[in-house]
Amino acid sequence: MADTAAVATDSPGAADEIFKGLSVRKLADKSGAVEQYDHSTRETRLVNPNGGAWPLLGVAFIETPPKNARIPMSWVSRGIREGWIKTEGDRAVKALGAPPQGKGQHVFFNTDYIIILDVEGPTRYEVVQQPGKYDDAGGAVCNWFFDARLVSRGK
Repeated sequence: MADTAAVATDSPGAADEIFKGLSVRKLADKSGAVEQYDHSTRETRLVNPNGGAWPLLGVAFIETPPKNARIPMSWVSRGIREGWIKTEGDRAVKALGAPPQGKGQHVFFNTDYIIILDVEGPTRYEVVQQPGKYDDAGGAVCNWFFDARLVSRGK
C-alpha cells in the first residue's frame, strides 16, 4: 500500500526551490506467517496466524527521497501513530482564528526534525518552514505542512 505525502509545489519560504512530496510503501512483517491451502482456488497462500492485519515491518521509499520535501502535518501524525516516523523538538503553536470573528484558535504541531524509519535505515529531514499562520500579500494564510531539507539517508 503506497502512502503519498504531497505533490510538488513551490515553497513560500524559498522562491527558487521546489519542495516535493514523499512516497513510501508500507511493508508487512510476514515472519510469523503460516501456509494455508485455499480449497476454492486450489492454491497455498500465506496467512497471519493471529488474524487481522499483518504487523508493520517498516516503510520503503518508492522514489529516492528529495533533497527538499513538503510533508503534510497529517502525514507526519499518522506516521507517528503507526510507528514509522519519529520527531525531535516537538511543540504546539497556537494562532488566533480567522477574521472577522477572530474567535477560536488554530493549533499547529511544530518540530525540528522528522525521521522516517525506512527499512534501509532512518532518513532524517530538518524542518525549515513550520506549519502555521503567516501573513501574505492577500491576507493571512494557514500552512498545514512542513518544508524540510534532507540531512541524512540511512543505508
